[in-house]
Amino acid sequence: MYRDFSLNIRYAAHCGAIMSRDVKRMMIDSIQMAIGDARDFLVVDVSRVSAESVNRIRLNLAEQRIRLICVRNAVASRALSDLGLECAAQVLVGPSALVFGGEDISSVSKEIAKCAEQDKGFEIKSGIAEGAVLSREDVDLLIKSPGRMELLSQLSACIVRPGIKLASTLSNSYGLLASQIDRVSRQ
Repeated sequence: MYRDFSLNIRYAAHCGAIMSRDVKRMMIDSIQMAIGDARDFLVVDVSRVSAESVNRIRLNLAEQRIRLICVRNAVASRALSDLGLECAAQVLVGPSALVFGGEDISSVSKEIAKCAEQDKGFEIKSGIAEGAVLSREDVDLLIKSPGRMELLSQLSACIVRPGIKLASTLSNSYGLLASQIDRVSRQ
């Protein structure tokens, strides 16, 4: 029931109906419920993409546990600032949709880059990560950077590598010592 009401609110807002304070509050609450605990977002422009393509993109992203929601900038800015992301007003300019979820912001950016390659009307604008505004160039760096799991595996390899070298050195030293002892005992 609440979801149907939320859709009716969006329709009324889209048609240019004057929104009361209560309706805006409900829209803000709806965005906050959709966002949940997410604090890292990409902002994209899907205004030049057909409705069928946007729906296909949403379905593909949903398989990766990534959500895409089209928002009104003023309402989304208020919803995000209420969650402690005051910088949202800087990135919500022009037609905007919020993309969030997934494993981390890097995996989200990689999936969105694939969508942008498939549909030329899909544009990556900017983002928010850990409370900081990301420019388009920053998002491009995220796309090229390794994901969370890759970074963790690299970190664990760096941690384990000295121990492996030490074990190898000690085993070689003990082997050399054992051969020297054996040689001396034979003499």
